[in-house]
Amino acid sequence: ESTRPSGMVKLDWNITDNHLFELTAITNRDKTDYVEYENAAGQYFTGAHGSETASYTTETGGEVYTAKYTGYFGDNFTLSAQAGQLKSLVGDRTPALLGSELCPRAFDSRGADPTATTKIGCWNEAVTFVRDQTQPPDLDKRDAFRIDGEWRLGDHQLRFGVDYEKFASLRAGVSYTGGIYYRYFKRLTPITIRGVLVPAGTDYVRTWDWRSTSGDFKIKNQAAYIEDSWQVNDNVVLYAGLRAETFENKNADGITFAKSDTLLAPRLGFSWDVKGDATMKVFGNAGRYYIPIAGNTSVRMAGAEGYTENFYYYGGQIDPVTGAPVGGLGGAIGNVLPSGNPVAPDPRTVAATNLSPMFQDEFILGAQFEMPGNWMLGLRGVSRKVKSGMDDFCGHKPQQRWLEENGYDDAWFSYYNTGIPQCVMINPGEDVEISLNPYLDGNLIQATIPASYFGLPKFSRSYNALEIFFERHKTDNWYVQGSYTFSKSKGTSEGYVNSTLEQTDAGITQDFDFKPFTDGTHGYLPNDRRHALKVFGAYEITDEWQVGANLLVQSGRPLSCYGYIPLDDPSVDDSGINTPVYDYYLAANWSGNSFYCKGADGSSTLGSRGDHGRTPWTRSIDASITYTPRWANEKLNIGLQVFNLFNNQSVTEYSEFSARGGNAAQEYDPNFMNKVNFQAPRSAQLVVRYEF
Repeated sequence: ESTRPSGMVKLDWNITDNHLFELTAITNRDKTDYVEYENAAGQYFTGAHGSETASYTTETGGEVYTAKYTGYFGDNFTLSAQAGQLKSLVGDRTPALLGSELCPRAFDSRGADPTATTKIGCWNEAVTFVRDQTQPPDLDKRDAFRIDGEWRLGDHQLRFGVDYEKFASLRAGVSYTGGIYYRYFKRLTPITIRGVLVPAGTDYVRTWDWRSTSGDFKIKNQAAYIEDSWQVNDNVVLYAGLRAETFENKNADGITFAKSDTLLAPRLGFSWDVKGDATMKVFGNAGRYYIPIAGNTSVRMAGAEGYTENFYYYGGQIDPVTGAPVGGLGGAIGNVLPSGNPVAPDPRTVAATNLSPMFQDEFILGAQFEMPGNWMLGLRGVSRKVKSGMDDFCGHKPQQRWLEENGYDDAWFSYYNTGIPQCVMINPGEDVEISLNPYLDGNLIQATIPASYFGLPKFSRSYNALEIFFERHKTDNWYVQGSYTFSKSKGTSEGYVNSTLEQTDAGITQDFDFKPFTDGTHGYLPNDRRHALKVFGAYEITDEWQVGANLLVQSGRPLSCYGYIPLDDPSVDDSGINTPVYDYYLAANWSGNSFYCKGADGSSTLGSRGDHGRTPWTRSIDASITYTPRWANEKLNIGLQVFNLFNNQSVTEYSEFSARGGNAAQEYDPNFMNKVNFQAPRSAQLVVRYEF
């Protein structure tokens, strides 16, 4: 059950005819009540409820406050200044904890099928992680201000200004429920674990420790710009502009881990009235656009976040209440990785010191024609290409190899295990200059690690489109506007999100975490829709009644086959430079985000992005009718909107994951390429507005 209390207040003060002051305040909260249940005994994905495990309320949303001043100084100069703040709760929960969430996660897999998991102990299976309860609710806060000026000087119109943005993200640390995870095994066949042969019938336990610590992460973005629109003659206008900007990201201790130099982004454009009578216009522009590091990147990379996995012999008793081993663990199997040490890494080791900011160049060229009957027809081509991309790489093999080749061969094990960032921000496909701390003693050395040690392709993304657009100007009580776009979106990565995983925390992705994730990645991206037709219009029946409609027709997006990456045998050479370019123990537990496709026969074959066809075309018509009665002096407006009027139900998503069960025990997923989502069904919305 959800409730959404919201409200808005706007105040305008005309200080004089030439000076205006505006204040706006908006609040929007979303409260949702949840009741969670265990699965019914032996039933999964059936909808059957077992016993209730939790009942709580979450709250999200926040407030927006803005103030704006606009001043007109004579006929040729305008100045505006505005400031604002946005506060947003990421999610506050009441009550925060239940007693069951203090119990460790525990599974028993000692049956005939080692891939089967039987929940044991008192933990709540609906909860994986528990947040640090000493911290206030997670919160994002954005403070910003900007000043803009516009000055007319003869044939020139100058625009200039500055803007400043400070973003803070407060995040509480999390850990596994009960602080640790246990899973008990007894294999019917021998198994090699970290180079140690474990005989058949041996009891052992695997532990996981994943935790992060709390922090307040800050980003500061600043920019200044100037633009000149020059009326060269009656027919030609030229545009030229320059934007200078800087980005700075800080960790939870307030120490900068990524900072740009002053970045210059030029913009050029023109508009040509070919015949001088506004019946034919040719236009174009070119520009560079920088994309700053997202706030989530600071939280994930510069914060304290650690994961470890260990194995132990264990033949003792299991506490029937908690699921924890009685009397402690047995002897370790293989090397023991230090647990529970999520120390924030030295910020100088988190990002490459030669990190190039992400940016793309855009070019647009088009023409527009006035046609008989109050129609306008236009054509434009658009080309966008990322020239420098960045993302995180996870693991330590490239650093390990560089250390060994440069006389630090006695440092790699401690370096591999603790006190260092698990992931580093780099420009994929480029050499990486970075600070290393070989002996964890604070004495950093500078390394230039060749791109070949990472084995990654360069970040690439391009968008090319041809758009035909048209409009009938409003006459005879009706108008219509629309466009048809033919486009291609291609590359190795979408950018700061991975839509296949339905990622919502923009900033860093899994795309370049491990080299095998990048095999087969170049192709048409998930947002590639070759054809798109959009048409909308309205007709005034009378002065009081108006009807309208929107049409959207799109071709399908590419489909791929995702699976787990193939894992090299870690016992072949677990300490030398001949090990793979990714870390076995990290990659073994990662999700199936590669293009190694699992077949129904158990085989695994490397495919490529978009090689499984496309989703169907989608078609949707939205309709509306609006009543604005004259008896209410046009202050009252009543509107009915119907979405997806004909209730089209095309498939919009298929399950593209071919494997399940985890990399170490993967199997073909029979849900592969089954239908997952459809177009939203027909719905209606009644809106009543009154101005006072």
